[in-house]
Amino acid sequence: MTSRDLADIIESLHREQQTGVLSVSVRSDNNQLKFFFRSGTVYYVTYSTCRNLECLIRLGALTAERGFFLLGAKVDTPHPITLSTKDIIDQVRKLNKTIEWNAAAVTAGGGPSSVSGIAMVTGDQLAKLEDELLAMIGPVGAIVFEQAIQASGISRGAVIPKKTFQELVQAISRQIPDEQRKQFLSMHAF
Repeated sequence: MTSRDLADIIESLHREQQTGVLSVSVRSDNNQLKFFFRSGTVYYVTYSTCRNLECLIRLGALTAERGFFLLGAKVDTPHPITLSTKDIIDQVRKLNKTIEWNAAAVTAGGGPSSVSGIAMVTGDQLAKLEDELLAMIGPVGAIVFEQAIQASGISRGAVIPKKTFQELVQAISRQIPDEQRKQFLSMHAF
């Protein structure tokens, strides 16, 4: 890993016309700041419960730590960011954020299962988790799952670190009855 300016990384991904998600860990926070790219254009930004411009505003108060790029990861959004990628780069550059950068990429579909030793969970595994929850507690499982992924800042179909997946399982388990909780946790023991 090397230290790099976050704005330089965004600019490089823009210049290289990359599609995927740039994930940045934040000190003392389980949520990740995510920049979604399509053909080099930033079209969506998330962090915790905020979206787009609000995330860029909050970035000033955050201590960004490490980042990596998940090649090919996508999210469908009804509300893409209205700022141009150049304006986003300029905004981030003013904040002078440096992160530990791993240039290795992970493909969204069945590619490597780790980035620099970080175990990853695919979008298919997230879908399987939702299916298991629906089978276990019925239609309310869809609501519990949706609330948990939104609270975690996870996008459907995204590749996420295993630690984030484990935290998601724990969050879901706290929302289901005791008898199902034990079974659910045993299915996802880690």
